[in-house]
Amino acid sequence: MDFDRDRGVDAALRMGAGTWPGVAAEHLLDETLAPVASPALIARHGMPTDATLHRWPLLGEIAPNPWEAWFARYGGEAPPRYVASFDDLESLHRAAVAGMGVALGRLVRSRSLVDAGQLQVLSCNHLPSDFAHYLVYPPRSADHRGLQLFRDWLHAQARSDRGDGAASRSA
Repeated sequence: MDFDRDRGVDAALRMGAGTWPGVAAEHLLDETLAPVASPALIARHGMPTDATLHRWPLLGEIAPNPWEAWFARYGGEAPPRYVASFDDLESLHRAAVAGMGVALGRLVRSRSLVDAGQLQVLSCNHLPSDFAHYLVYPPRSADHRGLQLFRDWLHAQARSDRGDGAASRSA
């Protein structure tokens, strides 16, 4: 989002490391990763364990691929090839819903798919992500009343999703 070019936009939601030049970035939610698959894929292959996951059809990501970190932390070996690889999370999660393979899903981003029963989390082990979810806005919008109300609502939702009353971090 280029706030200088898109002057009618006062805020955006971003996932990243939280450092973007020229904008305020307020932390909302941390992201974690866990293997997710469709109920149909699980019905065909049975429920995997962390130790057998490397034998399943896995959906990769175009660099950086977090499966290497997953296997390094929880055991097993990343395959040399993936059933398919994606460069955006929406396509990755949709491929998992379609039963193409197991994705290392972003649990905040895939929550609605899990809640709807379209994906199932396959492991209680979760890999912390280097990226989190942020509200970002240009300094010119900081005093905008609409942004302040939206900001307060977003932070309340994030606290509710985390299950805590912790104050958010600013970057």
